[in-house]
Amino acid sequence: MQLNLSFITDPLILPKRYELLERKASEKGAEITKIVKKIDTANEQIQNLLGKIHVGGVGQFQLFFGESGSGKTTFLRTLSNFFKNIRVHSFDANNSFQDIINQIVNDAHFTEKRIYIIDDRDNPKVAKEELQVFFESLRILFRKAEGAVLIVWPITDSVSCKLISDVAWEVGKESLSPTEGPIYNFIGLPKRDYFEVADDTVRSLNNGETIESYGITKAAAASLLSNCATIGSFYSQIEKLAYEMNESKWKILEEKVKPKIWIVLTGDSTTELDRTVRSLTQGIEGKVDIDRVCAFLDDPENTSAYLNDWRKRRAEAGFLFRFLDVRLFHLSPNFVLSAIRVFGSDTAKEALKKKTEQRSICVDLVRRASLYIALTDQTDSSKRSERSTKSDTQNEYIRVQQKAKSQDKELNKAISKAIESVLTEDGFKDFAIKCEKQSLTGTSLKPDILVELNPKEVVCIEVTWRSTGTKIEGETETKQNTLSPGHIQKYILEKIMEYVKDLDI
Repeated sequence: MQLNLSFITDPLILPKRYELLERKASEKGAEITKIVKKIDTANEQIQNLLGKIHVGGVGQFQLFFGESGSGKTTFLRTLSNFFKNIRVHSFDANNSFQDIINQIVNDAHFTEKRIYIIDDRDNPKVAKEELQVFFESLRILFRKAEGAVLIVWPITDSVSCKLISDVAWEVGKESLSPTEGPIYNFIGLPKRDYFEVADDTVRSLNNGETIESYGITKAAAASLLSNCATIGSFYSQIEKLAYEMNESKWKILEEKVKPKIWIVLTGDSTTELDRTVRSLTQGIEGKVDIDRVCAFLDDPENTSAYLNDWRKRRAEAGFLFRFLDVRLFHLSPNFVLSAIRVFGSDTAKEALKKKTEQRSICVDLVRRASLYIALTDQTDSSKRSERSTKSDTQNEYIRVQQKAKSQDKELNKAISKAIESVLTEDGFKDFAIKCEKQSLTGTSLKPDILVELNPKEVVCIEVTWRSTGTKIEGETETKQNTLSPGHIQKYILEKIMEYVKDLDI
């Protein structure tokens, strides 16, 4: 077996065609209803057409004319999200005009309002004679009960659009189309909504990632709008900007290495550890919540000096957290104590009252730890509730944590050896774990634990020893709680900035 950690940053997924959006949403298990936004003007047009059909009892034909990328297909394919009691059927380019007529007749038993879309023919090459036959058949059908339907033809080519419109009007006039004529000019979403829809799409298709995590702030996106006639062109510009940002950072690291930076939090209370990690991460992979980080940087009430460096690089903040794959995990007091008892040096064990433990207990704790699950590229979507930590376990951890102020290297080595031992036992190969002695290539950085997958791919594990400040009667006094989200967020921001500066990215 080999560790399977992707080295190349995942590309931005921002589909410009509905078919790709539908496919990606299916692959990711995303709901399109959470991505697609209502277009008020086009919705009103559909509502008016359905109203005419209901009142007049005759069918309606409408061309939806708009630029490529304006969202015509997406709007029409998702009408059921915004209208109740409708049935939408699409015909692709393989369906003949006669197929359309036959399908409408065959569907007469449906009680819902029926909408038919002539799809995949945005730039059609169709003869006038063929159109005349089709519209004459529609004119006759629309007068029958089974023909009380709406047919919409989304189209991009202006010449074809005029030809189709002229023929439809010549053949049937108001018997086929609204009095305003067969052509409806579809303009799509207003530009003010482009960023919001793009961000919703990115979040849904990229495991909760935001546009900002790809290096595109709202201000940067706004600067693109003047050159974008459609939301499709806006998406293209977003992708281009994201690619350029990613490429520029990779060039800087050609002689170095791009690390993954994983912060590991230890503490005396499993419930407090879990609460803090959950508040600072998103999803099930331990990724630091970039939305929270950016909101924190944008809050003018946060005036701490350590934020100055980040605010100078505010436009890149979200991207840097994603580029460096910043994650936060916690190791329970049981895990930490077991690792020290089984793999720790005499120095690491000095503060413990119980100095030994069965290796099998430690191995089991390692395998169930979120850090190990992530290292071995597994997925753990379980909703295990964290049990409260027993007082004797909490006290043992506090004794160790006191030592961590001056002897954390020995404690980190015990954790490192525990992970290395289980990786080897589980059959993983071609990896190396180095603790407290290996500098990151091309830098002066020396991570607490360095997991080397190959010379250009490493995970830097930074361990921070914390506690709730609970006292041990007769041994220690009550101290400040350093396990709170505020303390850990500060540590993360400072630690990541160390890497950013040293890597010069």
